[in-house]
Amino acid sequence: MTITGGADYAFVINYGLNDYFSGYAVDDPEDPYDTVTYCGALRTGIRSLQEAYPDALILLAAPNYITFFENGTELHGEAGSTLTAYVQGAADVADQMGVPFYDTYHRLGVTEDNAADYLADAVHLNEEGRFLFGTALIATLDHFVNLILRPLNPCLP
Repeated sequence: MTITGGADYAFVINYGLNDYFSGYAVDDPEDPYDTVTYCGALRTGIRSLQEAYPDALILLAAPNYITFFENGTELHGEAGSTLTAYVQGAADVADQMGVPFYDTYHRLGVTEDNAADYLADAVHLNEEGRFLFGTALIATLDHFVNLILRPLNPCLP
């Protein structure tokens, strides 16, 4: 994940709520790149980006907190997964694939107590929530870009 001359790219991957709602399996230990599973699709997408853009920064962001389906605790699919299983799956994939991870679910600050302030419809972030998410992503990207660039150019502030 080195950023060199030429065009610099950063990709943010953020999905998973529809996988949870549809009850797709979180992962398949027998086939880690099975695109029918949430984690398999993440691994496949990240691998494709890494192959096509080897110098790009790829940030994986977990799904956000929701109040729908009993705050994401209602079991879905044959495996009976909760939303936090998808969040943990995303964290595991980021670790396995060597990409930075932002835990939107736990770190963004949306909770049962303040969800009405940040969610438009119990699932999707409203304008306040999108602003909060955007600034969190910018700070996270800035942190990782500085980790990469500072050793290459010690004169950077």
